[in-house]
Amino acid sequence: VAPTTFVTGIDGKARAGWTLKGTSGANSLMASGRGIGGEDFNGPREGIDPFQPIQPISDPSPSSRSPVTLQTGSQTFRATSFSFTDGFEVESGWTATGFWNRSTLRNGANPIMNAAYPTYVDLAPGDASGGAMPSPFAGSYVFWYGNPAAGNYLGPQQANDAPKSGGRGTASNTGVLTSPSIVFPTATGMSLVLRFNTWWEIESVNPSLFDRMELSVQDVSTSAITSLGMLNPATDPTVARPPSAPFTSGGFNTPPGWVEVVKDLSAFRGKTIRLIFTFNTVDLLYNGFRGWLLDNVRITPDAPPTSSLSLQQSTPAFGLSAQQATAPTGTLQPVLPLRPRP
Repeated sequence: VAPTTFVTGIDGKARAGWTLKGTSGANSLMASGRGIGGEDFNGPREGIDPFQPIQPISDPSPSSRSPVTLQTGSQTFRATSFSFTDGFEVESGWTATGFWNRSTLRNGANPIMNAAYPTYVDLAPGDASGGAMPSPFAGSYVFWYGNPAAGNYLGPQQANDAPKSGGRGTASNTGVLTSPSIVFPTATGMSLVLRFNTWWEIESVNPSLFDRMELSVQDVSTSAITSLGMLNPATDPTVARPPSAPFTSGGFNTPPGWVEVVKDLSAFRGKTIRLIFTFNTVDLLYNGFRGWLLDNVRITPDAPPTSSLSLQQSTPAFGLSAQQATAPTGTLQPVLPLRPRP
């Protein structure tokens, strides 16, 4: 803190704000000046009580007053910084059901391949992956909703499944990925912003309603779960797509790529929460795609970027970060009711 002079208000207290440049933990602020008292030079109030020593009455002239010893008062405090970062490089307390699994997306030195490609599903035009899973966004691990043995989330397949069907299973499937408990600070002026990188490839027949990718927040103290919406598009494609065509993090029938999603969680300040990522195929149709990947999950006391994509009206929604603003996806849609499938 640069040396500064402060004047008390009518309540007799001086106030100053400052920014800590170091780490969290034990800190101390030192104040000194005329009449500032430490524990040994306190006034009548509890705690650190600065006061003005009284000049001797024998000093008739201000210019001849005896020197007054200046004392130094100190107040020790704990500074709390907050951040949560998990790239899944080590086991860190996440729990997973269904096809959610922590994965390198590789079989030894080779990437995991989608066994449903090319018989039952197609790649988007321009996708040169050959049906291989991508590399993690960072490091060596991601969480993936998909079956490592098949490279997709189809599950047991119907015996009479037809080519280019999109993959028909014998049943629907779902899974939940839950974070460890995260304790949010109570500081009222602090923004808490969730960011994570994600990649997905799901069906394009009715992607607004099926193969749902939903994010929720659980209040640990009450077990109440707040849905923040889905990464699925708000509407289905206006042009008919074959069942074998994908909807991806790049768009309708567009090669998938890693994108960053941003969400303000400041409404949960002071709570202990868990993040919940839920994938649900809803039915057994068109499930031969590569699934949903998550990496580099972090929560920091930052403001959301002002350049993120516009959100749907009256919709709790995500926006893509500035570097992904040209992508046709990234908004988080409300959880919608189902409608009949063909």
